[in-house]
Amino acid sequence: MSRVKLVFNKSIKVILKKWGPYFGAYSLGLVLLVSGNSLAQAQENTKDPDEDAEFVNFGYISVSPRYTLAPRAKSIIFIIRNNATRSIQSIFGWVYEFQQEEEGGASQFRLVNNPNKGGVLIKGGAHEPAAEKQWRFPLVAANPPIDPSKQFTILVDPRGIRFAAFEKN
Repeated sequence: MSRVKLVFNKSIKVILKKWGPYFGAYSLGLVLLVSGNSLAQAQENTKDPDEDAEFVNFGYISVSPRYTLAPRAKSIIFIIRNNATRSIQSIFGWVYEFQQEEEGGASQFRLVNNPNKGGVLIKGGAHEPAAEKQWRFPLVAANPPIDPSKQFTILVDPRGIRFAAFEKN
């Protein structure tokens, strides 16, 4: 009986010596997957709280409710702040047209862009952390046409944000 125990203990040691690092890496990956994405935690905001109130927080990014509509309603430009710790390469979002109704009335929203076409960063190659940059989203030619007198908003899902593969120092 002791011989079987000795052989079993020796084989376990050999297996752990050979496969231990792989098991450790797999366990670490599993823990990070279950705990959520810890690489893109929100940074501390050192700006004035009143200045922060004008941005709508979506987690990795914050979007200003102010926007600029391009001539003939071909595109719309939003100011976006990067709250992540990594640079953003592309953003996919839904742009809606709506009109604020009277008190108690429900607003009607209409999707006015193709969410599969991402936004285009106006200046620069990647959106660095804690920076505010302008993103242009193309609008679709709609029937009825897009009404510039109405209001616009954007909705961005965290899965619609693509981070840069390499960071510049």
